[in-house]
Amino acid sequence: MCIGNVTAKIISVTEGGMATARFTNPTTSSFDVGFASYQAKSAVFELPQVLFDHHDQSLPPGITDITIAVPNCYYQLDAYCGKVIENLIPDNLYGPRLVADAINAGSQTCSIFTR
Repeated sequence: MCIGNVTAKIISVTEGGMATARFTNPTTSSFDVGFASYQAKSAVFELPQVLFDHHDQSLPPGITDITIAVPNCYYQLDAYCGKVIENLIPDNLYGPRLVADAINAGSQTCSIFTR
């Protein structure tokens, strides 16, 4: 089981650029993990959030970096076990599947929330 075995740390972030998460798997097994960016309503946690970019993969033993695109607006970054969640809403969140502290940041409203 990924939860409790795999850890991750978001090691670099550039708004409107890229973000990288470093996953560590100390076991001899592989686990499904991913890293996702979401367009958010503000720079603090607020729902809903809409998927912007993600990368899911099978994480081998050892250390692996995953890089994704970051929106040029308010965003959230999540590193998780399992598969991506398309849209974050109150009854559809990662919960215990998160393997790194989420990052909420950004400097402007995303156009999808100004319609």
